[in-house]
Amino acid sequence: MRAFTSLNIDFPESDPYPFRNDIRSHAGVQMFGMFQGCSSIANVCRQVALALQDVCVGFAIHSTNGAELFAPELSELVGLNPHAPIALYWGIPETVPAGLFQQHPITIGAFVCETHDIPDRWVRIANRFDVLIFPSKFCREVFRQAGATRPAMVIPHGIEPEYRPAKTPPKPSPFTFYNAIGSSFFDRKGTDLLVRAFKRAFAGQTDVELRLRSGDPDAVAAALRSAGLSDDAPPIRVESTQDLPTQEFADIYSQVHCTVHPTRGEGFGLIPLQSLACGTPVITPIHTGMLDTLKSDSVTQLDAEPPSPTVT
Repeated sequence: MRAFTSLNIDFPESDPYPFRNDIRSHAGVQMFGMFQGCSSIANVCRQVALALQDVCVGFAIHSTNGAELFAPELSELVGLNPHAPIALYWGIPETVPAGLFQQHPITIGAFVCETHDIPDRWVRIANRFDVLIFPSKFCREVFRQAGATRPAMVIPHGIEPEYRPAKTPPKPSPFTFYNAIGSSFFDRKGTDLLVRAFKRAFAGQTDVELRLRSGDPDAVAAALRSAGLSDDAPPIRVESTQDLPTQEFADIYSQVHCTVHPTRGEGFGLIPLQSLACGTPVITPIHTGMLDTLKSDSVTQLDAEPPSPTVT
């Protein structure tokens, strides 16, 4: 004698989005981006959203890195239309939600890279979009050489209107060198090279200083200590940029004498442009994403050992 039984199990449909927000069914263009905090990518997302709200009929944004917006003026745009005809994703390829491709007829991906090597998974994700946007020719070519085949366009990043020369020049002394440090401290920004060169060039002097600003100043200070770079003259100041208003961040460039940005890789390079817009000269190498903006007609090449720095 045989007995048969069956078991029916109902599984809920998977949610194509791993996040929730107010539904805005009227939105024809849905933008996904990093709107929490004041990192470079968050500032770019904010400026893009502010520009698109004036030209798109029905526009909504959703923050993929946290609900607390750095820019209150965007609060009226917050919402989610999971079936919007057009989806614009601005951020990192590997954090793109699957719902972008399942729910939206047209998808646009805006990405950036900092070196010539990008993960294979970035290319696989990029090739699922209908159109790709990059901030520099460098980024576009890196993705193409890695295997990205989708139509691509270059749209350079801009800078906020707060970046402009101040009426009051910096104090004569101490002569201040400056750089803002991103999340990748030693491995990409070249800050270890900057600190070593600064201490070697101005050993024992107290009429010069190096100001380093970072969203994680404690980590920077600890890295300096572990490398034996934080003691004795000339002084090095490590300060916080966490959630600093744009105008206050811009004012720093007018308080210093020179910005030194020895980065090993940039997708675009906002720091040199911000400094130049405020009338403060920059020492930086011209490579990767900065090739688009730092041209021979606007810079002076210094004679130095490779990689040669450039003063603008």
